[in-house]
Amino acid sequence: MARKIPRDSLLFEWTRNESVEFCGTYSVLKEGYWYAPLKLPITRNRRVCLPLNRIYSEHKYYDVFDTSGFLGTLDHPEQLISNAVLFTGEANHWHYIVDGLANLTAEIFETCRTVYVDAELTDDQVGFLGNYISWLTPHAIQVRRLQAATCALSNVCVPANHSTKEKITRFRATLEGNVGVQQSNSPRLLYVSRRHAKSRRLMNEDELWALLAKEFGVHRMDNETMSLIEQVQCYRDATVIIGPHGAGLTNLLFASCPCLLIEFYCLQRQLFFEDVTRYLGMRYEAVEGRVVKFSEDLRRMDNHDFDVPLRETIDLVRKIMGDAV
Repeated sequence: MARKIPRDSLLFEWTRNESVEFCGTYSVLKEGYWYAPLKLPITRNRRVCLPLNRIYSEHKYYDVFDTSGFLGTLDHPEQLISNAVLFTGEANHWHYIVDGLANLTAEIFETCRTVYVDAELTDDQVGFLGNYISWLTPHAIQVRRLQAATCALSNVCVPANHSTKEKITRFRATLEGNVGVQQSNSPRLLYVSRRHAKSRRLMNEDELWALLAKEFGVHRMDNETMSLIEQVQCYRDATVIIGPHGAGLTNLLFASCPCLLIEFYCLQRQLFFEDVTRYLGMRYEAVEGRVVKFSEDLRRMDNHDFDVPLRETIDLVRKIMGDAV
């Protein structure tokens, strides 16, 4: 089976593939498959190319590709999708926003009026997607969930995955033109909680947040308890965002004039939020904690529950905020 990890800015290396036609901001997969367990479109000649954001976990794809039953599964698709758009976002908040919404352009809806989304998206995500599409195009677009693990694709539009900076710029421009900056009493200094997550929790969050709230007036945000449109409105006025590494920090993209991101991490620091702050002209600072409880996922060193030294962290935050705000 031919496969290649792309090193360029496109979502798929479809070049010289007779099953694919490139159309600027999207590709038309003339004949192929969608394999839901791996969130991958596959061309008729079994060519698979992974998005850049999945390179770090490519082993999980190869583990499936190398099984004897994988190609046989493609030979017996359970659903046919034709003349539609394939939404490339996933339920994870970062991938939903950056690899999904931010990939969409008005151009892609000129020929297709139906969008298929992953079955794992929540009702709130599907509803927000419908609103977002309505900001892009005047056409009436139907949003449907994929119903099968393996689908046959015929003339399906797949958004091109341009550079993260380009996607973020486009996404923020779409929000700005349609959500707008509203006069509100939204807090400007926010702490993004992961206390309801299954991993990478800051175990002394309550104590840290109490100190942050007392000295700086920082508000704690539980994104899980808010709808997406409520999150957009709550983060619009944010200037300083603080929190442990996680998809919830993606909400800094909702802020109209963000100034500073302080990210807590343990053992292994991921770089993409630092990259995002550079695109937005924000200051970025990282604070390393220590492991409190080891994660069972040994492939991710950064997934352990951890804590940060309280007084040292508050002193550092005080200095950083004094310099940056």
